[in-house]
Amino acid sequence: MTTPYDKSNQFGRDGYDAYGYDENGFDRDGYDAEGYDQYGFNQYGRDRAGRDRDGYYLDGYNDAGFDADGYDRAGFNRYGYDRTGHDRTGQRAPARPAEPTARDSAIGLLGGTAVTLTASGIVTALVVWLLRYMTTRTPEQVWDQLDSDPPLLPSPGTAALCAAGLALLAITIYVVMTVYTPGGAALFRLLVFLIGACLVIAMGNGNAAPTWIASLLIVAAGGAAISQLVPSIGPRIPAPSALSRKEP
Repeated sequence: MTTPYDKSNQFGRDGYDAYGYDENGFDRDGYDAEGYDQYGFNQYGRDRAGRDRDGYYLDGYNDAGFDADGYDRAGFNRYGYDRTGHDRTGQRAPARPAEPTARDSAIGLLGGTAVTLTASGIVTALVVWLLRYMTTRTPEQVWDQLDSDPPLLPSPGTAALCAAGLALLAITIYVVMTVYTPGGAALFRLLVFLIGACLVIAMGNGNAAPTWIASLLIVAAGGAAISQLVPSIGPRIPAPSALSRKEP
């Protein structure tokens, strides 16, 4: 049974005209007179430019000149390496850095802590020893001229132990800042500076100017070592040797 055709309306009751197209120009299968659907693709899944729905031409490359795997017609990807991992000069691509394991992290933390504690203690002890040496070699007339007593200095051993303890505290603070809070090395160094300023005030409070200066030098030496060494603590991954990579 055919659909009645109304001369005043070119579309029948089913919404299609005498040629089988609706008011939008598509037939019952959803294609226009040129064979393309409303999205611009024909029954073979290609647009008017010959691209498929992923944007690739019949030769397998898109407008940027790369195939579905990301390689151009010469066989290289956007980073300049071919499918075998060689660049345009034939050199092997650098190996991807290995992800640190829990063992690497533990070794890095323990080793970095030992180095930081030792270095901070030695630097602080050397500064204290040097200040004590200069103090003992300074004539009494100089102190009389300055109208001041010699600076009050701790022993090198005591200074080293205090510096090591502060370094251990700084490592703990840095781990908490970097793991559990959005802090970084810059914020950590600012915190070390503020703590060092408080230590200088505590050591020099109620004393003469030489003690203030000596306290500033001692804290500055230990704080500089801590602020430089602590942020460098991290997993230690052995670098791949040149023999581990095969050259073409």
